Amino acid sequence: MIISLLLQLNQEALDLRVVELVPHPGGTFEERPAPDRLSSHTVTLLDVYGSLFYAGARTLQAHLPEVGTAIEPAVVLRLRGRTMLGATAFKVFSDYAGSLRAAQGKLYLSGVDPALMEQFSRAGHVRATGPVEVVQATPNLGESSLRAYRQAEAWIIEHNAAE
Repeated sequence: MIISLLLQLNQEALDLRVVELVPHPGGTFEERPAPDRLSSHTVTLLDVYGSLFYAGARTLQAHLPEVGTAIEPAVVLRLRGRTMLGATAFKVFSDYAGSLRAAQGKLYLSGVDPALMEQFSRAGHVRATGPVEVVQATPNLGESSLRAYRQAEAWIIEHNAAE
């Protein structure tokens, strides 16, 4: 039983993949390898393939682009289709939001299922308002991610105008 559990955790970690989605006019997206590092004053939209439970969440943490020396980066992390997350995933989101915040950046979570919204409100690490923006899923595929992307672009413009 223990070996089976360890093998499953290892498989979840190996199965996880992070990609960048680049919006095109007309509402379509181009999928590319995720960047290693974030760029300043730029929105990066990421999608995650694979489990975000246990080892998968820690693997996500290792695959997210480094904030590095970027200033005011915004990241949209697409979570469509996920109805539950483990505590480790909430911690990963919180830590990444903290790294972005230290660079005067911001994290957006898009495609969030209503059941997951409830989990966010109970988790404590991530709130529906505040340092992490949570954009609820809609029936239209990609709509909430595009909305979050546009909100992040507007935030960058607004943030730069204030300086």
